Amino acid sequence: MEVLDWRALPAFDADLLAPSMPDDVASLVTRIRSADAVLIATPKYNFSVPGMLKNTLDWVSRAEDQPFRRKPVAILSAATGPLGGARVQYELRKILLFLDALVLTKPEIFIGRAFSKFDPQGRCTDATTRDFVTAQMTAFQQWCIETRAIKVGAGAERPVWK
Repeated sequence: MEVLDWRALPAFDADLLAPSMPDDVASLVTRIRSADAVLIATPKYNFSVPGMLKNTLDWVSRAEDQPFRRKPVAILSAATGPLGGARVQYELRKILLFLDALVLTKPEIFIGRAFSKFDPQGRCTDATTRDFVTAQMTAFQQWCIETRAIKVGAGAERPVWK
């Protein structure tokens, strides 16, 4: 598993894109394209997607040969409130739909009151939360296997399940 540090990415600016994609963005696009799958673990901000995550996805959306196209993706979120970031996931699913990603629909993981479920080092101390995440990762593994079966027929516009 690779972790993205999005602080290296510039703010999206079409003027920067005009001559060529910035190196850090091009590197990210290559990483996504070569990945077997993408897991997005995010908090929510102001009922929506954190600005830097949206910025990252905006950059990736401009890549030729969209790297998220038919890429299996899973989402989990954590928040200090009781909903666990449900709103961010619904917003993120719309963005990923536009990018043609294959988003795992269930089980959804919303970690509410996250401050009470993780220690200061970021380790999950709540057995129920660990069980939920384990169930999602098991489903995600199966989703990755199933989505590998998607093939594009000769000249076909839409995927064909084999």
